[in-house]
Amino acid sequence: VRSRKGELDEMLETLFHEASHQFTTLASGGGFVPAWLNEGTACFFEGTRAMADHRVLWPDAARGRLSTLVAALRTGGKPTARDVVSYASPASYPVDYYAYGWGLVYFLQEYEDERTLEHVYRPVYARYSTECVKRGADPMALFEELALGKASPLGHADFDAFERDWSKWITGVVAPLFGDGAAARKKRLERVT
Repeated sequence: VRSRKGELDEMLETLFHEASHQFTTLASGGGFVPAWLNEGTACFFEGTRAMADHRVLWPDAARGRLSTLVAALRTGGKPTARDVVSYASPASYPVDYYAYGWGLVYFLQEYEDERTLEHVYRPVYARYSTECVKRGADPMALFEELALGKASPLGHADFDAFERDWSKWITGVVAPLFGDGAAARKKRLERVT
C-alpha cells in the first residue's frame, strides 16, 4: 500500500474533518456535544469529495476509517460501540475510538431501509444532535431513549441488538461496496442501478 502523505486528498480529508468541528461548535452554540458525535461527524466528512468543477459531493465512506473499523469488528476486541457512545467527555477520545465514531455516524446518515430506501436514521441523528446540546445528557442514556425501543427505526430493543445489526451492516454491506477491485466496483454499480 502506498503512502498518501502530502497528497491533496489527504489534505482535503483533514480540512473537511476540522471544518466539521467548527460547524458543530457553531450549531451547538458551544453546548455539550459527546465526543462520539463530534468526532464521528468530523470523520464522516472525511469521505467528502471536492470535484474539479468546484462541486462538493456528499460523503462516501471514509475508507481509512472503514478498514480500521472492519479489522476491529472482525477481531472483537476493544473498544466496542457501547464504549464509544458511553464516553461522556466532550473532549476527544482515544485514537482507537475514531473509526467506531465514524461508523456510528455513517450508519445514522447512510443506512437505507431495504423496502423504502429511506434514510430512516437521519431523523434520529438530528434529534440526538439537538437533544444532547439542550440537555447535556448522558450520551448512552440519550441514545437509548432516542434510537432504541419504540424510537428505533429497526425495532432494536436494546443497544446490544443495535450493535449486532450495525456491525453486520458495516462488515457485510459497506465494506464490500468500498473495497478495491472489480468486485467492489460491480457492487457499487449494482447498488446505483
